[in-house]
Amino acid sequence: MFVTKDVYFGQGAVYALDENDGSPKWTYAMGPMASTGPAAFSAGMVYAPSTDPAENCVVWAIEATTGLYKFKMPSGCQWSSYFAPTVKDGSVLHTSQAGAIYSFSTGDGSQQWTAAAGAFDQTTPAGDTRYAYQYGSNGTGAALNVYDRATGASVASIADPFTTTLSCCSMFSAPMLGSMGNAIVFSGGGFSGRAASSSEQFEERILVSYDIARKVYAWRSANAYLAHPAIADGVVYAARNTPPMLDALSEADGRVLWSWPLPSGNASFHRNLVVTRNLVFVSTDANVYAVDLSTHKDVWHYPQPGMLAISGNSVLYVATGATLSDGNLVAIRLK
Repeated sequence: MFVTKDVYFGQGAVYALDENDGSPKWTYAMGPMASTGPAAFSAGMVYAPSTDPAENCVVWAIEATTGLYKFKMPSGCQWSSYFAPTVKDGSVLHTSQAGAIYSFSTGDGSQQWTAAAGAFDQTTPAGDTRYAYQYGSNGTGAALNVYDRATGASVASIADPFTTTLSCCSMFSAPMLGSMGNAIVFSGGGFSGRAASSSEQFEERILVSYDIARKVYAWRSANAYLAHPAIADGVVYAARNTPPMLDALSEADGRVLWSWPLPSGNASFHRNLVVTRNLVFVSTDANVYAVDLSTHKDVWHYPQPGMLAISGNSVLYVATGATLSDGNLVAIRLK
């Protein structure tokens, strides 16, 4: 398990933890940083973004087994906060607060290409075998921008007709790739009032699905959502607070297939969702719930909220804190 220390002008660090008992395997000290972001892992390497006090922004590449430095990948930025970079087929995709998307080589960190995306911080690109995707601006308004993965050449810029402006200076969203040649993303930007990668945005926003081949939007959700969605088997899972409800939406047209209401003793949904073959996990202000996809009922819960992730060994991780990390990590075995 690889985690970073979310700092605001403090000592940045990356930690490797043993998944069996949480004991530290190694620590990589970054030195004084204005901010650091969450790490990504792929093919034996850990990639972690940071901004130093002189506004130098880089993604660090660190060997996963030893914690040894390999190289840095610089990008233009200001006082950025981050999502984790996206690692795909020999490239590290990263978006800077200065508005550009970058592709770096996983081999030596060299820049493969960069392109204007009109984005802010608190975002990350999506990538598949052909394209890279970043929600941002096309110069005249909000849009989903699509790039050739090999060259960075613009493939499409699909206008978002549902927002007139992007909030400065964070996105709090990332494109989510569906199974129908589509990309789904929040409409508009977000704001948390904090310069922290672990913070949550205030705004609930609609979801928009974009048809990449036709270069048009396919549908928008009827409701606005707060929690970062998840997708599996043709269904999009998203949580809203007006009124509080976990919705399962059809990937094809955005209609609500079923809903799970917020249980008593909880005030609101937060953070993100993760979905497996039989369960969807969601956080409230007080608990993490496992909801059965067949019965649409919660089957168990854990009495702390937070950001969620599942490892390849079927361990559910909860970075605790309903709207801001409290610096703790919980691991729950699912099998």
